[in-house]
Amino acid sequence: MAAHRVCGDHSHGIFFRVLGVVIFIPGFYYTRIAYYAYKGYQGFSFANIPPT
Repeated sequence: MAAHRVCGDHSHGIFFRVLGVVIFIPGFYYTRIAYYAYKGYQGFSFANIPPT
């Protein structure tokens, strides 16, 4: 069985993986702060999330 390849080269895959990581990290960080603030953990507050 032959592997199905989408048009593009290896650098496109690397680019989109790096882009995904760069976008994921801040989102995960602020979601974690919001979750801990919601649960009432000491030291976490919704004020720690900067306005956009």
